[in-house]
Amino acid sequence: DISRAFIHISENSLYIENWLEYMNLEEETVGTEPATTLTGKEFDIEFCNVSFRYAGSEHTALDGLSLKIRQGEKIAVVGENGSGKSTFVALLNGLYDDYEGSILVNGKDARQNLSVLRSSIVTAFQDYGCYELSIRDNINMGKGYTNEETKHAAELADALEFIEKLEAGFDTEVGSYAENGGNLSGGQWQKIALARTFVNQDARIVVLDEPTASLDPYAESVVYQRFIDQINKQTAIMISHRLGGTKFADRILVFDKGKIAEEGSHDKLMNGKGLYWRMYTSQSRMYKER
Repeated sequence: DISRAFIHISENSLYIENWLEYMNLEEETVGTEPATTLTGKEFDIEFCNVSFRYAGSEHTALDGLSLKIRQGEKIAVVGENGSGKSTFVALLNGLYDDYEGSILVNGKDARQNLSVLRSSIVTAFQDYGCYELSIRDNINMGKGYTNEETKHAAELADALEFIEKLEAGFDTEVGSYAENGGNLSGGQWQKIALARTFVNQDARIVVLDEPTASLDPYAESVVYQRFIDQINKQTAIMISHRLGGTKFADRILVFDKGKIAEEGSHDKLMNGKGLYWRMYTSQSRMYKER
């Protein structure tokens, strides 16, 4: 027993080392301005000559990026893998602060106003969480949303149809260990994650960072169109390497090698027959009407 106790102490010390490393991390400065100061105001974000390189990498992920996102715009960001789309979203969410240039939130430096930025933006990432809870709790995540708000979010995410077919509906327990429920398919989990993003109607910016990768291209196009048609005054930014939903956007940004290579509406970029035209025509067979 004594020998076994020493072995357990040795094993547990490995976790203590990780805990000590975590506790020694510097606290992040998020600013002091409350998000309530934005009530009734426009919420514009501007990238001013922003460049970023990941630690240990010789590759520049963003190279002198400059653009302004105005309140209420519907923007699609497209490009090949490695073009800088995901890095753009990471900086937009305030996940890194060691970039060159400046990111302004209503004219103020985002580094000093992270609390305002993060409380005003919701993002659906491709790597989403699946929780051993009911479908309702997976969408609401402890917030006091009404049944109508939860149902509307599920409808926007094209999840309402399969949820209502379940015996317990929104109260169905889901996950690998659910006793009376069952696990969902990858596409169904992805729609639940989208609904979790759409249910927050107070957010000023909604970002979809390739959250529909588990859906087929046609279903992805349906989700984007429904989202754009029903979103109110929120700013919408859709990131995708599949272009089925881009034609619903007000403005399309085509990323290439960390820069914006092309910018404009779907029709304008198609008439230009540049990078966007080549990408769209190569994928167009997937988006034909069924």
